[in-house]
Amino acid sequence: MIATTLAIALAATTSGGPEPTDRPTSAAPTHMSRAETVKAAEPFLKPGERVAHDGYVGAFGPATASTLIVVERGPADHYGAFAIVEQRKVRTRIDLPPFDSYAGAGITAIVFTSVDGDAVAEAVVLTQQMTGVGPNGAKPFAANYVFGWSGTAFTRLRVAEGHLKGISTSRAALHKVAAMGRLIPPTKAQLAPPRSATSFCEGRVYGKPPARHLSWEAFASKVGVAETAKVFLARLGSTNHEVSKGVHRFRFPKDKPTRVLAIHPAQHRGPWVTAACAAPAGSKAVIMVSNR
Repeated sequence: MIATTLAIALAATTSGGPEPTDRPTSAAPTHMSRAETVKAAEPFLKPGERVAHDGYVGAFGPATASTLIVVERGPADHYGAFAIVEQRKVRTRIDLPPFDSYAGAGITAIVFTSVDGDAVAEAVVLTQQMTGVGPNGAKPFAANYVFGWSGTAFTRLRVAEGHLKGISTSRAALHKVAAMGRLIPPTKAQLAPPRSATSFCEGRVYGKPPARHLSWEAFASKVGVAETAKVFLARLGSTNHEVSKGVHRFRFPKDKPTRVLAIHPAQHRGPWVTAACAAPAGSKAVIMVSNR
């Protein structure tokens, strides 16, 4: 899906399985009052669970009418979450993966934003938790969780969580996502040139220490730049995409890239020319994949 960044902080306060389906695209989830949340959650709460935060209704999970509920459990207020999903007029509880088993000290905010570059928002739950152990055991720390829908189940996106480590406000979380473009790096398959493209040159660039060297490989394509760019926009989304002087670039992360995919017109004098390589006759575009 071609991405449009969806980054909306929806709240900040204190303290059976689904049918396999594609992830729906919709508007940002709608905030529920605490009374509405409790009323919606009550039929699905397990013994010992209490509503810990206002809920949200929207395209989160396998349906366009999912309700996200965050709960606390037991005397230590351990956090958990589930979605109430309505499919074929039947409402079902689907548990989200567990939070880390620290004592809860408050839900800071729930943010919905795309962390993987597509048009579907994931849920980012910003919490304060305590270890309960040692001299600093009662000192709260920021512990943040990112939940997404894989197509068959809810998952914790731990790579994205790592980028949000220590962040304690919704504004800072959204700023981080905007700066990086996406928190989940693209896969090798997403960066792979089309099968019709042919590798014709590669090289390595060494920077001043402590910078790591950069390796690149160039592929020739008989498909034009615009058409080739459409292929990668469909794979990678537009969040990390830019166009300058006829060259399409996808930078990951956007602010300090370690991977870059660039699509040049074949007649450009790119790095492959410096490396004494020439694109094969009839080439219309050169796809360069760089890794640091």
